[in-house]
Amino acid sequence: MKKWIAVTAVFSVFVLVISFTACKTSEQKKAYQVLGDIRKKIEAEMNKLDGDLKLAAQNLSGIDMSGEESRSILRALVKDRPYVTDSCTIDRYGRIIALEPEKYREFEGSDISGQEQVIRLFRTQKPVLSSNFKSVEGFEAADFEYPVISADKKISGSVSVMLKPEILLGSIVAGTSMDKMLSIMVMQPDGRIIYEADSSQIGRNTFTDPLYEPFPALLDLARKISVKSSGSGGYFFLDTKSNKNINKEALWDTFSFNGTEWRIVLIMAAS
Repeated sequence: MKKWIAVTAVFSVFVLVISFTACKTSEQKKAYQVLGDIRKKIEAEMNKLDGDLKLAAQNLSGIDMSGEESRSILRALVKDRPYVTDSCTIDRYGRIIALEPEKYREFEGSDISGQEQVIRLFRTQKPVLSSNFKSVEGFEAADFEYPVISADKKISGSVSVMLKPEILLGSIVAGTSMDKMLSIMVMQPDGRIIYEADSSQIGRNTFTDPLYEPFPALLDLARKISVKSSGSGGYFFLDTKSNKNINKEALWDTFSFNGTEWRIVLIMAAS
């Protein structure tokens, strides 16, 4: 009888462990599905923008890149894209020669030849997406540029759109069905946060900002995220609502596009 009770008890524990593991696996599977869905939506939107920029670059080849026809092309790139603030043409010397919409025209003539993405575009003659930086227009943004190639196969300049990743990412996250206990953060490999549900964290650098110094587990995880394109890990961080440290789990994937990577991080309360 005792032997039978012992066997029954062991079997019950085994069933509980299996049930817990299945539950946890099911939650993680749903989380990975959300993560993959968001990455695919980012890719779809950026691929569409890529196609429109490519066509704009072709249409700008051989015409006056500061003329009205060029300005019409630039305005079309901005239209119906809330995350795109402006569009411009850049000459072969790295100067902005036409900028739309009109409210940004005061920056025409600006020399941006020293910016990393402009240097990279002229060196490779391939489209580039920059990391987030402070633009000449005065706000945090990313620059997506396409080379304009002349009939004799020489680069004559580029066409560019300035975009705010937090607006693009925010709209995608808002349009994705997900459990209210999940949240999304997007980080560059250098540690700069380009999207977070808590907007006060956007623009902060995980590795250098004093906000994150008291949380070594978070910093360790951020280092892993910076060097690995995908993975998972846990950490403790301050919950602003309860003002208490809570245990969280993170899963991440990477959006890679024209030389730039965004780490998409899904965060959930650890069980």
